[in-house]
Amino acid sequence: MKKQLNTVYILIAIYALHGVGANFAHPITPSYLNSLNFPSAMYGYVFAAMSFTNFAFSPFWGVMSRYVKSKTLLLIGAVGYGVGQAIFGYSSNPYIIIFGRLVSGAFVSAVFVAAGYYVVQKSSKQQKASNITKMVTIFSVSGTLGYFLGGYLGQFSLKLPFVVQVVTLVSAGILFYVLLEDNEVSEKVSIKEIIARSNPMVKSDTPLSKEFKVLFLSVFLIATASTTLTQTFSYYIVDSLDMTSFANGLSKGIVGLLSTILNLTITLKIVNSEYVEKHLVGLFSIIGVVILLMVGLRGMSLAFMIVGIVAMSLDTMPVSLLQGRTISYSSDDTQGETLGLHNAMKSLGMIIGSLVAGWLYDVSALSPFVLSTLLYLMGALLMYRIYKYVK
Repeated sequence: MKKQLNTVYILIAIYALHGVGANFAHPITPSYLNSLNFPSAMYGYVFAAMSFTNFAFSPFWGVMSRYVKSKTLLLIGAVGYGVGQAIFGYSSNPYIIIFGRLVSGAFVSAVFVAAGYYVVQKSSKQQKASNITKMVTIFSVSGTLGYFLGGYLGQFSLKLPFVVQVVTLVSAGILFYVLLEDNEVSEKVSIKEIIARSNPMVKSDTPLSKEFKVLFLSVFLIATASTTLTQTFSYYIVDSLDMTSFANGLSKGIVGLLSTILNLTITLKIVNSEYVEKHLVGLFSIIGVVILLMVGLRGMSLAFMIVGIVAMSLDTMPVSLLQGRTISYSSDDTQGETLGLHNAMKSLGMIIGSLVAGWLYDVSALSPFVLSTLLYLMGALLMYRIYKYVK
């Protein structure tokens, strides 16, 4: 077990490096797209493109995790993601940029699914949820570090963060493959099963319990709310508050610090509590109210930014908690597939969130925040329903 725990920590460490690389381009994306004279809606389109293929390919990678070793999927995913970002960062054609983002989404989903599945396989039953929380927390923290560094590098050149990003992602992929132990997979590959279960729009042969159905709807709504919040905040402070990409990166750096404290204390405490669902009801409600407070502070730039940082810090907490619920409701032989479906629903929410945020922003810059509030409150109601099922 100690050996398995060590390989989990190695995975988390490399996943942190991947998290840094994955976020280099985020703070400079608004400035990059503005420099190409694209409309504000383009910011939503490039995010939605990546989220679409993330959604479409997640079930495929979930099924493939049964037959292909996780470290191989992680190598393929990280390198493929790097290729997609290279296309995105070195083209001025909107169609090629969208294509690059489609490539990125198709491969980054392999990393998300394979990393989660590896941690689950290599952890004891008692440690699965807490190790997932640690993995997601470290990824979030490293992501904010990458966001901060990307904003800093973007001051020198808008192309430089893309170069560093590609190198980092490919390096992470190689380290995954070289340093991780093999995990158990099925030697018999069922092409029929892969095809049948890889379409996210086709009903799975494995019936979902009522808890799963409501949970996946909650994952979708919270992902939509979270994406709408973070995407609008990043664009709003640059476009409406006239702040620089460095300020954007700095805000995410502070979020990373606060989210680390929250997730390694309160989130881990919730994970080990008897009814996680009950705590999620309260958490979703609090986040919704804090986001609504941002709207009320629209005329005060500093106060708006401070409350926004608090909201985004709290917003990191549901990620591992919801993923932990997916693992908790799954049997050992279906965890790869259910993690794929979980990531698909999360990605679908990211698609809708990014598109709706762009459309609403053109109507009213603050309306996406109102939508996030409503979605979080709806999520609270759904989690209360699950709590009634499981208590």
